[in-house]
Order: sequence, then C-alpha cells, then structure tokens
Amino acid sequence: MHELDRDLKSPHRVEVFDGGHAWLPVELAMDGVEWMEIQAMKAGLRDRDAKEIDEIFAKRVARAEGQDRSVDKMRELRSIAVDFAGMKDVSKFAERAAALERQADVKDALKTERAEEELELRTTAEVYQLRDRMNNAAGFPKLKERVTKLLEQSKSAQDSTDRRIARRVLTGLSASSRSIRNAEFQELLNQIRPPGAPGQQ
Repeated sequence: MHELDRDLKSPHRVEVFDGGHAWLPVELAMDGVEWMEIQAMKAGLRDRDAKEIDEIFAKRVARAEGQDRSVDKMRELRSIAVDFAGMKDVSKFAERAAALERQADVKDALKTERAEEELELRTTAEVYQLRDRMNNAAGFPKLKERVTKLLEQSKSAQDSTDRRIARRVLTGLSASSRSIRNAEFQELLNQIRPPGAPGQQ
C-alpha cells in the first residue's frame, strides 16, 4: 500500500493501523468519511460547508501535531496540504512537510520502509513459488520448512520487522490458498488460521 500511495496520482489517502485482518477502528472509519466529504466539496459534488471544513481541518492539524515520529508528521502535513488545497491556505503545511522530508531521520525511516517492502515482496514470492511447486518430489517438505520458520517468527513476543513481515506473508498465503485441495497443505494452513477462521478444518 505504501508503494501504491507513492505511485498513485489521483486523489487518495492511505491509512495503516495495527492489528490483523479486521475492520478498521471507528475513529479511522470516520476519518475516511470526512476525507470523502472534503473531496466531494472540492469537486463540487456538494456545497461547501465552511464550518465543517474548519472542523475537519482543525482535527487533521491536531493529529499532525500529535505525531511522535517525524516521518508520520511529514505524511500528515503533506496530506493536509494536498487535501485542503484551494479551500485553505496550506502553504505553511507544504513547506513544513518538505522541510521534514529533507531531515536525516525521515530519509532513514523512508529507506527502512522501502527495504522492508522489498524483503516482504521477496519472501512472498519465495513462499508462493514453493507452494506452486509443492507437488514435486521434495516440494512440500521445503514449503513446510519455510512456513514453519515464518510461523515461529510470527509468534515472537517482541515486535520486529521479521514478525510483521511473517504475519503478513502467512495471512496472504492462507487467504490465497483456500481452494487448493491438498490435505497436507491444508493442515499446514490450519496452523496459520486462528481457530474458527474461514476455511479451518
């Protein structure tokens, strides 16, 4: 999603929240509705409501100022500048976002994020390739070994890049493999799925 956020040029907003495959928090859902209201007013699909604009704007500014990490503050300020362009004077927010983006800690954070994205893509490709070849003579043992290692990483008590990537890769593998009729493989997937999850045997 970060890659899509970087590449997509049409109006959009990407939000990430902690948790598994679940509905987003109510507060975040409301943020999404408010964002769509602002977009509708900008596009002339509804009349501009100055009071509503001011309230949403103030909420977004407070959220930006409350960010602890410089990279998160940079993203919030940049999104304010984009979302409220033509509705508010957002020049200072754009300038602050640009200044933060030049900071060493923000550059390092963005570099780390991209490295994690690349690692996740490589890991996903590796696991899916092993899955697609599991019917070969030595295919399933290799897949089971790799999935077992990811399961161990996913259950670590400490948050880490490895744990986050392992959880996302395993969730993707489980969701994309439900139609595969292989008893050993489905038994392996059952170790990924929580009890009572769809597809659980």
